[in-house]
Amino acid sequence: MGRLKLVDLTPSQRKVICNGCGPKNWGRMSRFVPQFVFAEAGDQHDLAYWEGGGLLDKFGADLQFLIDELSATLRQPKRSWPKYAFWAFVYFGLLIVAVRSFKWGRPRTTEDLALIIEERSDGD
Repeated sequence: MGRLKLVDLTPSQRKVICNGCGPKNWGRMSRFVPQFVFAEAGDQHDLAYWEGGGLLDKFGADLQFLIDELSATLRQPKRSWPKYAFWAFVYFGLLIVAVRSFKWGRPRTTEDLALIIEERSDGD
């Protein structure tokens, strides 16, 4: 039973779980959520929410998302830091209401992910 890492996901696994910033269940509407420089941070956060767990896991995922956003901000030209830092905190603040997107309960594992991918390929 292993913890999931974004770098270990196959492209098909990543497609099932990740969509950058914004709720995946918005479908086509999620394209209206600006990614700025946060798409990778959003994908990592999507994985953490998909994996799930308890309240501390959610808080940890949200805090890590903010850290990843700010890290992405610091990799940009200095003149853009205020803009991206502002949006990083806006996105972080919106996570307070994202309780339905988090998978509450036993955290999912790599084995759970393999089963979902297998089920999806059986349906094709």
